[in-house]
Amino acid sequence: MPEDVKHSNDPCVMDVREEMIDNQFGRRAVRYHCSAGSGGAAVGLFLVPGMGGSMSGSRAKVLRSFALTHGLPFLSFDYTYLGSSVAEEHCEPWNLISLWLDDARHMLRLARGRRLVLVGFSIGVTVALQLALGHPERVCGLVLCSPVFNITQILPPRHRRCPLIWIISMFLRCKLSVQHMRKFLRDAAQYKFTLRPDAVPVTCPVRIVQGMQDIFPYTNAIVLGEALAASDVTVTLVKAADHYLLDHGSLDAVTRGVACILATL
Repeated sequence: MPEDVKHSNDPCVMDVREEMIDNQFGRRAVRYHCSAGSGGAAVGLFLVPGMGGSMSGSRAKVLRSFALTHGLPFLSFDYTYLGSSVAEEHCEPWNLISLWLDDARHMLRLARGRRLVLVGFSIGVTVALQLALGHPERVCGLVLCSPVFNITQILPPRHRRCPLIWIISMFLRCKLSVQHMRKFLRDAAQYKFTLRPDAVPVTCPVRIVQGMQDIFPYTNAIVLGEALAASDVTVTLVKAADHYLLDHGSLDAVTRGVACILATL
């Protein structure tokens, strides 16, 4: 059973819990926030963070407030190595996508609501899509923000030459070698999507929010939208926004995307 790390009866204070996981990816404590919503809501909101994401960050706070206002169950969490989640032993940080997908699958089991709208940010979009493909009976909608997928393909040439290993090391606060980077890319390659029209068999409603000042070409969002088999797909481009989508207009576009999907259910 999850262990309470911090508990409060005040709905404005985040209740943080801890799930101990011990499997082929190592032993670790994944911390998460889970609220029940009101009136036995059938649909819940599930935040799938990006590499720099945290359940105490601005995006999580905005979505938590949205869920509270609409009486929706809400779950956010920190991946292993990020935020307040920690690895105890044997975890290998270069298998990041597999490790974080495993974290997310455990969190999916803890999320409240018979059906879930997933909100994925950045590399969390890859994780959210894998969850939707693996659990179509549970995932009823996707809001995909600043999508990062097929990492070695979608970076523009000048950034492929950049030391991506340094970026990952900075976020994970650990020293990774070029050899580790190769392992990371091999792990990521397992989750590569075929980018032909309708090739990704996700059929639930999808809203994509993309900043046009992103380091990743904003056209990637359109390519992803075309690759999804779902007929109800909308791409929103925010002209002044960067990859992080932290400005008011971008965050509003994200919550509008969630509201739009809820209206279709």
